[in-house]
Amino acid sequence: MIGDAISEMQIAVGDYLASAYGGSVEPDGVVGTAVPWRPHIFQTEERIGWHLFSVPPDSDSWKRRILRACSVDKKLKIGVATTELALDDPGFLLDCQEIDAQIILMEHRKGRFVIVTSFASVSDYIYEQNINLDIEVSTRLLDDALARALKAKANIEKGVLLEVVVALFLSQVTNFEVADVGISNRTQQMDVLVHNRNVGGVLGDGSIVLAEAKNWRRQKVGTDEYAVFLRKLASRNGKAKLGFLVTTGEFTSGVALEARRDSMADIIIVCIDGKVLPTIWQGKKSITQVIERLVIQASVGS
Repeated sequence: MIGDAISEMQIAVGDYLASAYGGSVEPDGVVGTAVPWRPHIFQTEERIGWHLFSVPPDSDSWKRRILRACSVDKKLKIGVATTELALDDPGFLLDCQEIDAQIILMEHRKGRFVIVTSFASVSDYIYEQNINLDIEVSTRLLDDALARALKAKANIEKGVLLEVVVALFLSQVTNFEVADVGISNRTQQMDVLVHNRNVGGVLGDGSIVLAEAKNWRRQKVGTDEYAVFLRKLASRNGKAKLGFLVTTGEFTSGVALEARRDSMADIIIVCIDGKVLPTIWQGKKSITQVIERLVIQASVGS
């Protein structure tokens, strides 16, 4: 049955990839003679090898084969096409994160496998699908996502990967739903947009939450960046009362002064530097509890 399922999935995924991206799509493709892994589907031009699962695997032997393959072919990228049932397994989810897999989500409908949607990464799958994680899994995923953001070299990649970190931890706050990441219009760039479903309490003000991500370790985030972000919050027709200004580095002393001046206003900006950032998910308290504490501290200007 599993073999039949994989054959059916190969057809659906192959047709989807050929239609969406073009190029050559090879079932049971050969990556290279020295590569110790043969993907179920190989996109030859993009060099993406796809592994398919209809149910969670019994072991992580598949992951170890892929890691060996990637150590031989440094340009090889990995995709996993699978079902929600498989992704509900925490071990499998973490394995997909470890190999930095793109995700194609599939369902079995009316006797055949169909494509639901695709995601650039495991993190994107989690925040776009509003998946709630337990503390251990969220900690491991966020540690890995932050490590990737800090390791990135190119400025665009650095920014995008930190946006993913911010979107991922905000998606784990109770009644926060990440609506969009990396939004641009003619006048403004907003890194992360969240729908706030909370009513009352510390997080209850404003139906929209904004977050700005600055992957700056050599340059401090200053009052100019703070003022620009404040204007973005203020220009949301009164819907945005809470914002998170996040950096992997530090803030200038002037930012703290500006925050204290603004503590009497109805907009709260929570400034999160590189030291505070990992503590949001690494402690014993839930991410929601930590965010609530940070919001309280920001609201009194401390």
